[in-house]
Amino acid sequence: MKKLLIIIFLIGEISATQAQKASVNQAINAATQEKPDYNIAEKLIKEALVNNASKNDAYTWYAAGLIYNKKYEEEQNKKLLKQNCNQPLMHESFYNAYNYWTKCIVLDKQPDVKGVVKPKYSSEILTKIKKNIGDLIDGGQYFYGLKNFDLGFQYFDAYNKAVTSNDLQSLNLGSDPNTQKVPYYASLCAINLDNKIAIQALEFAKKTDFERYRVYSFLSKAYKKDGQGEKNIILLKDGISLYPDSIDFINEFTDNRILQKDFNNAIKFIQETIAKKPAYGLSIALGRLYQESGKPEDLIKGTFQDAINKNPKADQAYYYIGLIIFNKADQESKVADIEVDNKKYLVKKAAADDDYKGAATYFKKASVIRIKVEYLTPLRTIYKRFNLVDELNAIDKQIKKL
Repeated sequence: MKKLLIIIFLIGEISATQAQKASVNQAINAATQEKPDYNIAEKLIKEALVNNASKNDAYTWYAAGLIYNKKYEEEQNKKLLKQNCNQPLMHESFYNAYNYWTKCIVLDKQPDVKGVVKPKYSSEILTKIKKNIGDLIDGGQYFYGLKNFDLGFQYFDAYNKAVTSNDLQSLNLGSDPNTQKVPYYASLCAINLDNKIAIQALEFAKKTDFERYRVYSFLSKAYKKDGQGEKNIILLKDGISLYPDSIDFINEFTDNRILQKDFNNAIKFIQETIAKKPAYGLSIALGRLYQESGKPEDLIKGTFQDAINKNPKADQAYYYIGLIIFNKADQESKVADIEVDNKKYLVKKAAADDDYKGAATYFKKASVIRIKVEYLTPLRTIYKRFNLVDELNAIDKQIKKL
């Protein structure tokens, strides 16, 4: 009796499997007939994909890919013939086909009852994927253009994963020049979605050469937003090493280290980087670190002057030298103001005035190179001190415009 029940059960299993295979065949027929009925095809195949008798059968997933790829190619042909094409449907269809096929490849590698692996569909699938996989990029661009960053990221990310997939290695997708670009565009989508997703996407994009500078810049902001200070510093140091002329990375690193009062480590890093690439921005950073850590004034000014020697248009260096002289003049002026002896007062005031004029020279040079309120504000104070009405009016107009 027990054996009979087992036999009946096995017969039932075989019948269910055959019935589902027949249903899968019906789905293919509905999609490939002269006038495809995709409603029937999709209904049948979706049922088969979740049915216990067919959901672990590679053929089911192969068929699902065929149906959606057929749907994709119909819309693609319309587009090529400049007919009315449903682009969202076109991209969605290939995306579905791709995912069904990659699942099929996994199942196709499973050993049979004898433990032998005999793939039936993988070779054909790989040929079809290679033919149309560029649509994952096209779909990403299409949805990115519509500012649908969620779908844009979904498509770009799928392509990135295809490039690194062991199952798709034979396609050699890494040789495609677009492979270098897609991670960057995926990260642009991710930035508009979620900061943690953005960090993952940017870390992946960082491995390529395409728009690497911008990737580092975006990733620095993402780490900062996420409160990952240590990772941000490591990233900025890498960015400075790669782009020693980058004022953005240098300033961000310097501001952060000054805020943390991590002067010795920061100075050592900047000095080592200067030894490899004596860029003017690094000299400015070193001067600021010297200044904040209380190094001698001559050393500080000399470092800023070194930046000017490297780049006569180093506006920040002029500004910082001007600021040193301006602060000195301020101190001299305060000392003069409390001097009761008139002769000594005049001498001290004259010394302060000379330094104010010296500072003005540097502030003017900085503001000629680049107009910034930061540069104009102390210059305005100096003009006001000497009652230079015309200069004061002119600078007020500049500040107002800014």
